[in-house]
Parts: sequence; structure tokens; C-alpha cells
Amino acid sequence: DYEEPGTAEAEATVRQLLELDPDNLFARETLARTLAVRGNMDDAREELNEVLEKNPGSESALRKLVAFGEVQGDPTQGIADLQKQIAKNPKNGVAYVVLAESLLERGKTQEAYNASLEWVKNAPMVAGNYRNLSIYYSIQGDAKKALEYARPWAEREDIPQYLGVAQLHLLHELERS
Repeated sequence: DYEEPGTAEAEATVRQLLELDPDNLFARETLARTLAVRGNMDDAREELNEVLEKNPGSESALRKLVAFGEVQGDPTQGIADLQKQIAKNPKNGVAYVVLAESLLERGKTQEAYNASLEWVKNAPMVAGNYRNLSIYYSIQGDAKKALEYARPWAEREDIPQYLGVAQLHLLHELERS
């Protein structure tokens, strides 16, 4: 069995850090990723679940759940793990965004659209749900509906990398309508 050089040392280092600071969620996610690279998917998922117990809105941990299913060649497993997280916390808008985007990546556009539409109602302060819907309507050519969702996206966006995009998208939709 081939193992990436340095992964055993990385795991040992992160475990030492966690001994000093067991609540370090970044280190716990790093350990999960390291375990996954080493092929220990059960323990990797366990670490992610621990992160999500303490921070259910961790977008990076939620995305890793889906990615781990892909790594194992079973994308349905990652989606199922994500849906379990949503069942534990039905108001977790970030999990809804990750699920909708994961469905989009798999070509399930209508399912992602329906989910985003429902989740805007359940988690109205989460920008990503508005982003998904605004872009969906923009691609469909429906400027009025795209603008309807572009406004709340720009107003609620709190991720600096997305804020500029949200504002530009809003301007674009204002011009189109």
C-alpha cells in the first residue's frame, strides 16, 4: 500500500496539538483530512462529526463530509452524511447550501433549486441559499426573479471572497431588469 510521504508525521503532530488543545476545531478538521488521506475514512468521519457537534455551521467540515464520499467512490454516502447533519439541526442554513451545491455538482439542478427555495424559508439569513437561487434564475434568463434573490444575497453575504461577487451580480441584475 502506497502512503503519501509525511502523512504519518502530520497525523502525529496534529494529535499532539489536540492533546494540548482538544477544542481546536481547525486541528480536528486537519486530523480528519490527514486520516482520510491515509485511508482511515471511519475515523476521519468521526473527527468531522465531532467538529460538527461543536460547530454545526462549519462549511469546510460539511464540504469534507461530501468529499469523503467522493474519495471512497460513493458520492451518495457523502450526501447521506450531510443529510444526517441536516436532520440533527434542521435550521442549519450552511448545511442546506452545501447540500444544494453538491446536488448541482451532480447535475441535479431541479432538486437543488427545490431545496434552495425551501431552505430560504427555513434559514432566511444564510446568503448562500439566495446565491443559488439568484444564479439559477439568471441562467434561466429570468431577470426579475434573479434580482429578487440577488438583493438578499448581497445584503446577507458575510464571506469576504463572495461579497464582491454578490455586489457585482446585484448590479448586473439591476441593469438587466
